[in-house]
Amino acid sequence: MRPSRPPGSHGSLAGPLLALLTVLTWSTYSIASAAGAAQGLRPWDMTLLRFGGGALLVLPFLARRGRLRDLDGLGWRRGVGLALAGGPLFGLTVSSAFALAPLAHATVFPPACVMVTGLALSAFLLGERPGRSQLGGCALLALGLVALAYDGFVAGGRLTWLGDLLFALAGCSWGVFTFLLRRWRVAPLRAVAAVTVPSALAIVPAWLLITGGIPPPVPAGTLLAQWFFQGAMGGVLGVAAFGGAVRALGAAKASALPSFTPAVTTLLGIPALGRLPTRLELLGMGLATLGLLLAILGPGPRRAGAMAEGRS
Repeated sequence: MRPSRPPGSHGSLAGPLLALLTVLTWSTYSIASAAGAAQGLRPWDMTLLRFGGGALLVLPFLARRGRLRDLDGLGWRRGVGLALAGGPLFGLTVSSAFALAPLAHATVFPPACVMVTGLALSAFLLGERPGRSQLGGCALLALGLVALAYDGFVAGGRLTWLGDLLFALAGCSWGVFTFLLRRWRVAPLRAVAAVTVPSALAIVPAWLLITGGIPPPVPAGTLLAQWFFQGAMGGVLGVAAFGGAVRALGAAKASALPSFTPAVTTLLGIPALGRLPTRLELLGMGLATLGLLLAILGPGPRRAGAMAEGRS
């Protein structure tokens, strides 16, 4: 039996390619969600397209392998736990936020809260204490978020602050999902199955009950396009690519991926949505991106026991 090599040690291009695919998928999904909200799709509609549409792609694969009963070996207990963190509640929160706050805010608040949530969970549950890089990065993040929140208060709508709050809650939820993904060492396809199948079982009857089965008043082409971006890209490809990046690069390097989404989303969003970010939004995104990079790429947190040994 050959010894297993640590993540990212084989020099393969798989890790960087999966990382690039993850960032592009997240950015495209954010832009499509903002466009869907502007076109009249309701939060429930986009959540149904994300998880119901994703389940349509995943269920035949699991059924063909005969692994539907145990979610491809993950088990329903862990599957439901992952779905609670990264499933319909996350999707509804994000979709509702896009109707209240601009895309620039979506590129910063969720990634920032993903990182902060991960640091907090690691500190309380794993005994890892954040170092100076993490604390300094969080300070820059706070300044960036304050700039974005102030810009939303001055130049945005009356409820922009509520959209920012929803983006923050969604980021915290995805932070829990990411922590569980690393903690349980979930394979990419199992992560997709865990999120889509239990989520579809919850969101489909809920959508029918709330909407009465009446589709949104948008063209069929819009629904088809959103099914691709929400279900195929956001619900399946994005989760699988991120799970693969975690396994190929390791948790520390993969956790840096959210820091690259603000710039990529902003650049892609200019031609897609025709909206230029304000100067204050650019300042906020810049500060937040620097904070994310400093916190993630600097020396990692140390366990409390290791710190005690170093002092002895």
